[in-house]
Amino acid sequence: MGILAELYVASDDQQALKYDASPDIFAHRRQYQRFTALELSTLWAIMQGTEWDVVLIDAFPALLVVDGGERLVHRLPEPMIEALAKMTKEEILTSSEKWASTAELRCKPSDVQPIMEGLVQLSREASAAGKAVYLWNCV
Repeated sequence: MGILAELYVASDDQQALKYDASPDIFAHRRQYQRFTALELSTLWAIMQGTEWDVVLIDAFPALLVVDGGERLVHRLPEPMIEALAKMTKEEILTSSEKWASTAELRCKPSDVQPIMEGLVQLSREASAAGKAVYLWNCV
């Protein structure tokens, strides 16, 4: 069994919670697998040029926890969304390389580059509309 990881844009936390029951009503979304708020927090540390610390997970508040964590919704931190929205192609490539080499992922940069590109695109859409980016996970 794998972890579904879906990123999407919503206007606020209340709207974001509707994703769990009705994901099709969200126009701006991307579907992936095998990452959680933990992996996103390691990316956030990379983007900030700092060492990862467990405290970084707190920047991704859990808005929904169903069945002991089988389904979750987390909000990405606003400063992360702003930074992602401004990333250049070169920064996306560099971040993908560093993120792929983390202990949490251990994969090829080409495996995470589409996720990075999706994060950047969704962050640009969210920033332009004054909205936020969310992560939905399902085990």
